[in-house]
Amino acid sequence: MNNNDIDDLLKLSSLQEVKIPEKIENKISNTLRNCQKKKPNFFFYFGRLIATIVTGLTLVAGGVGVYAAMGGEIAGKPVVEFLGIKLSDKTDEYKQQIEGQEITYKDTKIELVSSICSEGITILEFDVKLSKEDKEKLLLDQSIVRQEDYDNFEKYKNDLIGI
Repeated sequence: MNNNDIDDLLKLSSLQEVKIPEKIENKISNTLRNCQKKKPNFFFYFGRLIATIVTGLTLVAGGVGVYAAMGGEIAGKPVVEFLGIKLSDKTDEYKQQIEGQEITYKDTKIELVSSICSEGITILEFDVKLSKEDKEKLLLDQSIVRQEDYDNFEKYKNDLIGI
C-alpha cells in the first residue's frame, strides 16, 4: 500500500456519514467541558474542614465512651464522675426481691432473684448455679488459650526470629 492509497481511503471514509450514539457524544462533550481546571471554592474547603472536625470529635467522644465503659479514670476519678454524669445510687431501693421463681434441670438451677421496672424497661437479675457436668461442657474451668496453641505460637515466633 502506498501513500496515495491511504489518502484515498481516508477521503472515502470521511465522505461517509458516521452516527455516534447519543450517550457517547454526551460523555465526550461532558469530558471536554470538565477538562478545564476548576478551582474549588470556599464552600468546598469549608465543608471538608467541618467534616474533619466532626469526625475528630466523634472519634474522641467514642474513645472517651469506651474508656469510661472499661472503668478508666481521669485525675483519680472514674470518667463518668469526672464528666459530671451522676448515676443513681438508689437502684438497690427500687429492686423488688422475687422468691420462688426458679427452674431446675438435673443439678443446674436458674433462679430469678430480683427485678427493676421503670418506664417500660425491665431489668431482671438471675442467679445461675451450674452442675459440674454443665461446667465441663461449657469449658468454664479451662483457659481460653490451650497449651498446644501457646506452644505452636512460641515455635512460630522462634522460627520468625531465626530468619
